[in-house]
Amino acid sequence: MSIPFGASADPGQQVPPQAQVEVGDVDFEDEAGKSRSSFPDGTTGSFNDYIVNNRFEKDSHRYMAGITSPDGFQGNSVAFFQLASPTLLWIADWTACRFGNPPIVPDTTPRDSNWILLDDHWEPGMISLGPDGTTPIYRISGTYVYGHKRPNARTHRNVTFSMAPWVDPAAGFTTNVPDITLTQGIINPGASTTLSPPGIVRPT
Repeated sequence: MSIPFGASADPGQQVPPQAQVEVGDVDFEDEAGKSRSSFPDGTTGSFNDYIVNNRFEKDSHRYMAGITSPDGFQGNSVAFFQLASPTLLWIADWTACRFGNPPIVPDTTPRDSNWILLDDHWEPGMISLGPDGTTPIYRISGTYVYGHKRPNARTHRNVTFSMAPWVDPAAGFTTNVPDITLTQGIINPGASTTLSPPGIVRPT
């Protein structure tokens, strides 16, 4: 079973039951210090770690150079020039850890065909044992690097949130960064910027 990238839920919120993928009966064996689940592929084992971190790197291929003239150019002491069209990289770092069986890992094939796989790196960890001394613990990490065929001029429109494998994509979570969420004054607040909720007086 493979999970393509490209959908997500907010990890800071509780996932409602209807948003979870059914994975079969769960039998908690407290006396052994372990839990086991039956997945559709017939394997068993519970995840105790699953993290996907997406990074998007836009390169405008713009460069800055100092003006050789002592008087500058149009009042500026530097000039900016562009040598190529903008490019966009998507770098997905992921780690999965599971008791009992090797974990489900993300498929390298993205849902959006505009993303082209450039590199994929795999790092399977050493097999260890759980608290019962017999159940294997599998851990694997990887990094996928993609390039976009035609990146949007507004980079956030190519950005997506990742998703845990037990979250159902059909639940309809917002997986992109909507335009309406863009807010000025967060990274460069000025004297006239008001970011506090109503009713809170900011010190002057």
